[in-house]
Amino acid sequence: MITFVGIIGKHDKPLYLKAFTGSLYDDAQLIEWTYAACDVFYERLQNASTAAKPQESYFGLLTAYPRVSLYGLLTNTHIKIVLAIQETELLISESMVKSVLTRIHAAYIRAVLNPFHLRRVDDNEPISSLAMDKAISHIISTWPTPAKRQPVHD
Repeated sequence: MITFVGIIGKHDKPLYLKAFTGSLYDDAQLIEWTYAACDVFYERLQNASTAAKPQESYFGLLTAYPRVSLYGLLTNTHIKIVLAIQETELLISESMVKSVLTRIHAAYIRAVLNPFHLRRVDDNEPISSLAMDKAISHIISTWPTPAKRQPVHD
């Protein structure tokens, strides 16, 4: 179950933070972990060779805490997207996580590029977009829960 989405700007300022119901942890703990995940982004970037850096990087599992795993994506503009997934009996598929992070990135881009947004989005201001909230909530609702899981056929 996805419990938290964080979008952090290139100067480590929160652009969008949203916790979802059902989390074992409070919002403050999830936000703290999101900032700790930023350190993992920087550590991996320092260890990577310049030639090997892709335009958009799926960083995969950033770190794990008791019953919660943090996954991340770093855009080519150094926007960090962090996803907190609470452990369930479902196996977490890397392709599913990457798909969700990519879709969240697309929702972020739509919010940033919306010329009719009343308050322009910049690097220092949080995003307040009802359309982005709805899009991210819809993306999160598509994450399989144990009840939605399809049977595995051999």
